[in-house]
Amino acid sequence: MAENPMNVHDVVIWDAAQIQAYADALRSRFFDRCKYIRNLEGYDGLYIYWDAYDIYHIGALNLWRVLHHMVFENQYYAQELRDITSIWINDYVQRILTDRDNCKKLLDWNPETEGILDVFKDGELEELDNLEQFYHGILRHTLLSEYMRLRQQHRSDSQFLVGKLPGKYSPAHIRSIVD
Repeated sequence: MAENPMNVHDVVIWDAAQIQAYADALRSRFFDRCKYIRNLEGYDGLYIYWDAYDIYHIGALNLWRVLHHMVFENQYYAQELRDITSIWINDYVQRILTDRDNCKKLLDWNPETEGILDVFKDGELEELDNLEQFYHGILRHTLLSEYMRLRQQHRSDSQFLVGKLPGKYSPAHIRSIVD
C-alpha cells in the first residue's frame, strides 16, 4: 500500500555537496538530456523532469536547487564548448571550400529562397550530418562569413549582385557603413 502523501514527513535539505553529487549522477546517466535543461518559472515545472514520487521523497526544494545548479553549469560550460566547436567547424568549412564545386554552391546561394544550411544536401557534409541542433548557429555563422568573404573576392564578377543579402548583411549596407 502506498504511503499517504498528506502525511508530514521530514525532508532533509541538501547542502552544496549533496546537490553537486546528485547533479553529477543525473548528468552521468542522462548526459544528452541534461544539456538542454532550462530554468523553471515555478515548482510545478519540476514535473517535467521528475515524477510525484521523487518530488515527494527527495523534496521539491532539493530538486529545484539541483535543477538550477545544472542550468548554471550548462551556461558556464556552454561558452567554452561553443568556442571549441567553433574552431572545429571553421576548420571543416575551410577544408570543404577548397573544392571549387563547394565554393560555387555557396556563391550561388540565394538567401531569399533558402536557408544557408540548405546549400549542401544531406551527405555532402559527412562530418556535420549528425551535428546537434545546439551547434547549428555556429555553422550558420561560419557559412555566412565564408559567403561574404567569397562575395568580396568575386566583387568584380558579373555574377555579383549588389543587395543580394537582406538587411544588415547586404553588401550595399556594408559599403554604406564603410564609406
